[in-house]
Amino acid sequence: MSIPLPIFIITGYLGAGKTSLLQTILQQSSDKHYAVIVNEFSALSVDKALLQQQSHTIIELSNGCLCCSVEYELLQTIEKLAQTDKNLDGILIETTGLAKLSNLLHTFLINTAVRAKFAVQRVITLVDAKYSLVQLEQSNIALDQLAYANTIIINKTDLITESKQIILRQKLQQINPNADIIASTYANIDWSLLISATDMILLPKIISQHHSQTEIQTIGLSRLVPLDLFKFTVWLQNFVATQGHQLLRCKGLLYFKDKPQCFVLQGVYRNIYGDFQAINSQDRQSCLVLIGRNLNIPALQQAFSN
Repeated sequence: MSIPLPIFIITGYLGAGKTSLLQTILQQSSDKHYAVIVNEFSALSVDKALLQQQSHTIIELSNGCLCCSVEYELLQTIEKLAQTDKNLDGILIETTGLAKLSNLLHTFLINTAVRAKFAVQRVITLVDAKYSLVQLEQSNIALDQLAYANTIIINKTDLITESKQIILRQKLQQINPNADIIASTYANIDWSLLISATDMILLPKIISQHHSQTEIQTIGLSRLVPLDLFKFTVWLQNFVATQGHQLLRCKGLLYFKDKPQCFVLQGVYRNIYGDFQAINSQDRQSCLVLIGRNLNIPALQQAFSN
């Protein structure tokens, strides 16, 4: 009997640092051969462009969530990977920030045919040290992602005090007393310690309903014409000042006039940051993904295009 191929699921609420963790893992895995599956709600891909700087196989599943609309596509993808690449050491799956982890685990743990070929070895949930307590109050999805993890990474610990870290850790232990809890900044962890552990993945007794997308909006903005740095900065500052309370997450790859490198934009709520990086792109198309509530989509589309 063949050994099931290890599956590592990386999840966490919007802006927790999932892609940063993937970058860390791949950088520490030069002796491994992984396939990476990245799930994006938007048709525009930011995470894949950042990860393509690595030498591992990167596959994107977009325009839907792994826990519902693209679940079948996920199974097809991992089946094809296992058949065509016999040298794989494992498959890393990065979910969207709004994925219901219980539904995704159901795919791997209930189906006996899938379990014979693939084994979920580790479920890693990242939490944003600064915003996670607020997110847990506002979203059952954030709670669901924590409840089924066997590793919880408190990321961005540099943004909170030590006393707040203690309070957060106690809250997380109440939600999931069986999970290992690791503190990190910039999702910098020792991957070798995680892959050597063999904690049991607990089978959900109750499978949660699919998440509702009615109140949370995702908008993808793109343009080929280089942006004006000053005008964009003024627009972004105004947008954050007036609608920042409605913004859950933003990320983007932005190309400005007279700037050879790409500006990688990241943000959670009103905390927006970024830097210039060398990103391989032939067309230098700028893209910006915004996730929030009650966003004025037509106004945002017009502003970005102008």
